Formats: sequence, structure tokens, C-alpha cells
Amino acid sequence: MYGLGYLGLIPFIVGVVSYATQINIKEIGGDHLFVSYSIIIFTFLAGVLWGNGIYQASGTGARLALIMSNVFALTSWAMLFIISEHNILIVTGLAIGYLAIWFIERSNRHRFANKLDEYDMMRFRLTVGVVFLHLVMLLFLLQRA
Repeated sequence: MYGLGYLGLIPFIVGVVSYATQINIKEIGGDHLFVSYSIIIFTFLAGVLWGNGIYQASGTGARLALIMSNVFALTSWAMLFIISEHNILIVTGLAIGYLAIWFIERSNRHRFANKLDEYDMMRFRLTVGVVFLHLVMLLFLLQRA
């Protein structure tokens, strides 16, 4: 089941490689592929955060998860309007957002479990991988700016 999470890195890699090599896919640039996929995944994770907040049902952590999930979802929706015009800003914001979602999710899960489990390790690895790919894309974007 966790393998699907790692397969989710493939579109990020395709976007970076497409942008770096300037090979478009169906006339869509790698930066647009990367950013649009990232916004979708970021929104999905915001929804997961919301679901976790509902599941917890009470406490400061639950309230924070609910509020931040909506902030993240609305922010990613707003990013859709500025794709291609401000991709450096979007990629930077998404990288920070992925770290924030991981931190909030991990903080809330830590209240229920004192040790890291397989899911926590997978989420950590995926977050590191996604943020790394955002930094690589950011370097390419800055190079062409």
C-alpha cells in the first residue's frame, strides 16, 4: 500500500526532467506539469489533514489541523490562477507548505503514538523527496529567470 506513495514521486520527476531538457509533453511545459501536479497533491494532503482533524474531534491540534487544512486548500486554489506567471513563488510556497503539512500531521500523530511507525517513515521520506524535487525545480526556474 505504501508503494503507491512512492509512485506519486514520478510525476514530480517527469516535470523536473521535462523542464530541464525543455521537452514538452503534449505541448505542456515541464514547469506547468510540475506545478499543476504539485498543487493537486498539496490539496489532497490538505484534505487528509482536514480528515485527521475531524477524526481527532477535539483539542488544539485538531483545531489547528482543521484551520490549516482550509488555509492550505484555499492557497493552492489561488495558485491555480497564477501558474506560469509566478512559478518561482509557487514552487517555493509549495515546498514550505509540504513541510508545514508534514509538521502539523506529525505533531498530531505524536499525541497518539510515542514511536514512529511505517506510515510516519513513509511520510517523512516522501516529504523529503518532494521538497528536494521542489528545490531542484526552483534552481532550474531561477536559472532561466
